[in-house]
Order: sequence, then structure tokens, then C-alpha cells
Amino acid sequence: MSHDPIRAIAYEIYEINERILTGDIFSNAMGMNLARNKIREAIRAFKSDEIKSIAVQPYCAAGGWIGIMYSYRDKDNMVVEGSFIPRRIDR
Repeated sequence: MSHDPIRAIAYEIYEINERILTGDIFSNAMGMNLARNKIREAIRAFKSDEIKSIAVQPYCAAGGWIGIMYSYRDKDNMVVEGSFIPRRIDR
């Protein structure tokens, strides 16, 4: 089973959150259209036999970030669901 579609989407949202962190994008609300477009492109690119259905939705998360909720079903009908905020964490 491949998690490549979610990994690719997480990378795209991580990049948007980096731009929010640096001030290139003013807020998560302003970055939502960009996030939706990136998600749509990534889903289109990863239509395959391994993944029967995939749903990904961005959301405005606490702290000014963009998070993603996802759900997909693989060829064995196993459902994978989750939600996270792809961002850098400074220690």
C-alpha cells in the first residue's frame, strides 16, 4: 500500500504553511485557495489502481496554519483516515 498521494499533499501544504510562517502569505484564510488547488492537482496526479477513492479537505487550523483531513480506500478496501497540520516545529 502506498501513501504517496498523502505524502505529496502534505509536502504541498507544508510549503504553504512555511510561506505563512515567513509572512509571504498573510494568513491561513488567504492560503486556502492555494491549498485547494494544490490538493486538486495532487489527487489528479495520483489516480491509480492502488487507491480506489481519496478525499482530502484543507481547513484553517489553530495557530494560523492550514491543516488537512484525509480519507482514502485502497485496492483491498482498507480505509485510512486522519488529520494533521504539516508544519515546521522549532524546538
